[in-house]
Amino acid sequence: MARGATYLVVAGVGLWLASLLWRTSVPHLVTPKLDVDSVFGRGLVRRTASYERFLRTDWVLLVVVQLATLLVVLRRSRRLRLGLGPASTGLVLAAVAVTATWLASLPFGLAALWWRRRHGVVHESYGAFLAGRAISLAGTATAAFVAVGIAFGLAGVLGRRWWLAAAPAATLAVLAFTFAAGLLAGGMSAPAPLRMEERRLATHEHVAPPRLLVVDAPGGSRAGNAEAVGVDGARRIVLWRTLLRRPFAPSEVRFVVAHELAHHARRHLWKGLAWFGLLSIPVAWLVGRAAGDLRAAHAVPAALVTLAAAQLALWPLTNAISRRYEAEADWIALRTTRDRAAARRLFVAFARAGLQQPDPPAWDYVFLEDHPTLLQRVEQALSSRRAPPAGS
Repeated sequence: MARGATYLVVAGVGLWLASLLWRTSVPHLVTPKLDVDSVFGRGLVRRTASYERFLRTDWVLLVVVQLATLLVVLRRSRRLRLGLGPASTGLVLAAVAVTATWLASLPFGLAALWWRRRHGVVHESYGAFLAGRAISLAGTATAAFVAVGIAFGLAGVLGRRWWLAAAPAATLAVLAFTFAAGLLAGGMSAPAPLRMEERRLATHEHVAPPRLLVVDAPGGSRAGNAEAVGVDGARRIVLWRTLLRRPFAPSEVRFVVAHELAHHARRHLWKGLAWFGLLSIPVAWLVGRAAGDLRAAHAVPAALVTLAAAQLALWPLTNAISRRYEAEADWIALRTTRDRAAARRLFVAFARAGLQQPDPPAWDYVFLEDHPTLLQRVEQALSSRRAPPAGS
């Protein structure tokens, strides 16, 4: 009974914290319902739909194959006898699982690259793609080894309750990674006029201007993108170089900078870390239940299967959280720049340059989209305030 009461208290506190993190500064709005063809053009809408349909199918097959691969590793591990200690066996099985899923993902990654090259969205060579994937494998394997080593260390102290310390340990690791990502962000300083514009926008948004960097688009992509990275002393805004040339105009780049500044001003990266900490608690509990005694041969594959399934199940929620913060950043950028026309042109340019579908299917929106759709972003740009409902 006491344990059940503890779970209820923890769940109640978690929901209360989640409700605080869910709040944004976006007011109640009257949002117009626009016709996607009239905003983006019928030809572009059809082209983006065809382009994205192939990539969505490729993604679904990839997820199915990776989960099946992990299940095969789990099944084989139950009969495995390596004659090694628990920790060594766990590390070997982690290496097998990571390598197997990496190999299983290669055909789908190559298919996606072929499709993007065919449509001129990227120009990355297959050799460069494979080299990048090899580096990614090394990084993933290293992270898996470290995670398994920490889990065994926690199990040595806490026994089957090792998962209690796993959630805070994972959160601290993500915090360290987020801080390091800002410190290690490469690229050249943005042109002086753009840095001056950033300082003016930052003053309006009441945030200290982070370092503004420009990098080459990965894979020779023609799409435009930007990112707010790092926290506190390591804050950066990274712009893809494609934003500094056509079809993107200076007024549209100004909106992008205001949008990324809003992420820092509203501390979205810190809030993302808080969400990670909250969600890692039930996930760690599930992984602990699945893995159980880490001395069992199948403990590590079972943990990896559970972790992959939990990540897939949480995607709709994490995407909804991300879309909410992205909408807030758009709203603040609109309030700062007061240039609705530039925002609308920017979102149309995103569709043209990267063939991003402006109004994707509902399931795609739920599972794959971490931003509002381009049509939704245009609609918000053209929206107006309304009085809040009674009782709010």
